[in-house]
Amino acid sequence: MGAGYKKAAGKGGTRRFAVKRIVKALLKRLLRPVLSRYHLILDKCDESRGKLDTYSTAILGVLSVSNPITECPPAHGTLRKIQLAKTKVLFALDRFFKEQGLRYWLHGGTHLGAARHGGFIPWDDDIDIGMMREDFDRFIKIVSAMPQDGKIQYHWWGGIINVKYIENDFVLNAVDVFPFYQYYTRTDIVNWTRLKQRIEKEIHLNFNQPFPLLNSQYHGTPHEIKIMREVIMGGKNPAEEGDVFKVTGKYDIFRYEWIFPLSTMSFEGRQLAVPNNADKTLESQFGDFMMYPPDMYTHHGSISDGLKNNWRNYENLDRFLSVDSSALYELMIGTKK
Repeated sequence: MGAGYKKAAGKGGTRRFAVKRIVKALLKRLLRPVLSRYHLILDKCDESRGKLDTYSTAILGVLSVSNPITECPPAHGTLRKIQLAKTKVLFALDRFFKEQGLRYWLHGGTHLGAARHGGFIPWDDDIDIGMMREDFDRFIKIVSAMPQDGKIQYHWWGGIINVKYIENDFVLNAVDVFPFYQYYTRTDIVNWTRLKQRIEKEIHLNFNQPFPLLNSQYHGTPHEIKIMREVIMGGKNPAEEGDVFKVTGKYDIFRYEWIFPLSTMSFEGRQLAVPNNADKTLESQFGDFMMYPPDMYTHHGSISDGLKNNWRNYENLDRFLSVDSSALYELMIGTKK
């Protein structure tokens, strides 16, 4: 009985295996033409995409020669108002940083705009600045002692500080402040790629969460210090000849001498701090930064969205533009509400 059952079961298993093989063979035969067409279409798409990229590069190259990007007209209308509104906050911050002895510099697209356009990139509405970690920590310590319910507020977001102007339902996401770290040595692309992977695993899993500045459950904790000290720095002390890098947002890494000593550059009519080697820092981030980019768009658009959803914000934006930087500075240090 048992032997017969096993024999029957063995035959049944053989039949099922044979049926599966037949079905698999039939499906392969039936689907082969479809799959061939599918792969042919993909190949054609890749070929077309490559041609489009080539044409796009050629067109942008011709455009850059016939109409240099430096001669691109500035923004106008609402976008220009947004740019000017954020600039007011930046100018007040510049005064605040200087009086507190905090080093900072224009970073990313803001530095690019200063170098190429003397102010905002015409189609952008974003302001980014960089600070070395020691200055960044002092900045946090100073503003943490100030009232956090005023019109100028500081919010911790994914490892950076976002400086905002808030008045009722009008919210201006004005300036993002990124902390930079001093590495203990020079790096190459292989070592930095490995570092980035470790940073993403350790830092971003723990810190890339939104929360108010004063309620940060990670910043300045032993856990954060351990990650920076042991994982990223390898237990070594930072060295002046080492690289300068940031771990939040897009990973950027620069030679120390590209940044320091800081220089100045005109941004919207005022001389502001920038890295001393614009060519090196900007090329490492943007490649040929004097070419037209393939995509042109506003970076955040937070005010723009608010304007669309609430027509009163148009009036609030115009009202904010009538406030001078000195008044904003007083709001910033808490002497005025």
